[in-house]
Amino acid sequence: MVVGLGSCNMANDDDYKNVADDMCNCVNKNVTGLSKEFKEIYSKYGAGDQATLEAKMQEYMMNDFEGAMKDMGQMEQVGAKIETCMKDSKKKYKELYTSDNEKEVQNKVLKELKDAKGCELSYALFSMGMKAGK
Repeated sequence: MVVGLGSCNMANDDDYKNVADDMCNCVNKNVTGLSKEFKEIYSKYGAGDQATLEAKMQEYMMNDFEGAMKDMGQMEQVGAKIETCMKDSKKKYKELYTSDNEKEVQNKVLKELKDAKGCELSYALFSMGMKAGK
């Protein structure tokens, strides 16, 4: 998420919290079809070590292959819906100005997500996205 450089409305901590809240709400409303176990695995291990996440997902697949496959199939749709929300959010905040670079903005938003109750899955998914984008 990039906060635009379009005007003189300077971004502050509340703005980063609002961006994080929007991201969290977007994720939470779009993952309702995923199983509780899948969401818990990603919430708990997604922001950490990739090998641990993969091991937990393999364990889930061994215990409930059909459920895991259903969840994996839905992730593409979930990703597309989240991407749409993020584009809408970017438009919403395009008038904010910040001297921070994109990475600094992302880190501030991630910190807000990490600290927000009910946003564990959002934090994990966006952390994974940032790692992949390196």
